Amino acid sequence: MKSANTVENHIECLCAQCPTYVQGAPGVFCATDKSPRIKQKKGCICTNCHVWMKNHLSGGYFCIEGMAR
Repeated sequence: MKSANTVENHIECLCAQCPTYVQGAPGVFCATDKSPRIKQKKGCICTNCHVWMKNHLSGGYFCIEGMAR
């Protein structure tokens, strides 16, 4: 399943709390695609995110690997 780039999802998004997150990146990577600024995996909290749960997503590291499909 795929998530949407909505205001509600931005509010619920945990990307900025993730150890892999890089300051200034947009967040909601499951809907907005990977970030050219984030290069190194330092841990993933996607599976703890309300956006991930409510959209029945699978996987993680959307910031590096790309949006949910």
